[in-house]
Amino acid sequence: MKFFSFAFLALFFVTSSQISAEEIDSDKIFQYNCSVCHTVGGGKVVGPDLMGLKERREKTWLRSFIVSSSGMIQAGDELAIEVFNEHNQVPMPDHKHLSDNELNALVNWIFEQEAVTEVKATEEISSQNGIEETESMESDSTGFSLDSPVNQAILGLSIATFILLISAVVLLFFIVKMIRMINCK
Repeated sequence: MKFFSFAFLALFFVTSSQISAEEIDSDKIFQYNCSVCHTVGGGKVVGPDLMGLKERREKTWLRSFIVSSSGMIQAGDELAIEVFNEHNQVPMPDHKHLSDNELNALVNWIFEQEAVTEVKATEEISSQNGIEETESMESDSTGFSLDSPVNQAILGLSIATFILLISAVVLLFFIVKMIRMINCK
């Protein structure tokens, strides 16, 4: 019985803690980490507009820059220094918290957005209610979504904590029962 309980818990932790690349919501990662300073096709904000980035940068360079732009600047990377100087020497925050899967998904998403942005613009012009439809699709009234990897991780940890708590109560019950049996003899 104990073996199956532990096996179930181990299986639960393994399956709930892994997030595959298909489940990663790149748009949400961009919204949470990048959209304050960047747009894709919306013009410069604090940082550069990322439209056309795949013509200007390689994926490996961009991955490194996202993880630690300050490290690249300190190491003397010419492109990183150029970007830093072009934007009033305002450093981009490091994003070391992103997993490799999240980072790959984000970079791929940024590179793919050019075509999506152009298609969206064409659809909006040809649609009678294009502006209304776009606004309703992009707005989220609650601000909470289980599509976020962070929210999925929190939910998984909450469920795991609940299961551990129940397991501890059951284990405590059996320990008390065993102590009573020993004391009664």
